[in-house]
Amino acid sequence: MIHERDLQSKCLAWVKEHPEIYVINTHGDGWNGNGTPDLTLCVNGRFVAAELKVGENNLSGAQRIHRKRILRAGGIFFAPYTLGEFVSRIEVIMNDGRIRHSE
Repeated sequence: MIHERDLQSKCLAWVKEHPEIYVINTHGDGWNGNGTPDLTLCVNGRFVAAELKVGENNLSGAQRIHRKRILRAGGIFFAPYTLGEFVSRIEVIMNDGRIRHSE
């Protein structure tokens, strides 16, 4: 089974191949707010937050609060479970900026 940190490493490696994408990698430590998305990106001028998940993990209460606030502010939030899902969503934003938000 893949661990979340492995998925995060794969997503970051993909992003590094795209210098037009700005990314902040949030580490799960006491300095970041509880529930802060794993990756915060600027893609095609859009604020994008990705909360990476593996297995049967779901968003925590704090993560759902961040999702609500990001969406209310006009940003994009999604929770991919695979590298393919992450890449697919980012490519949509890169191409036309429209994306369906995940729960």
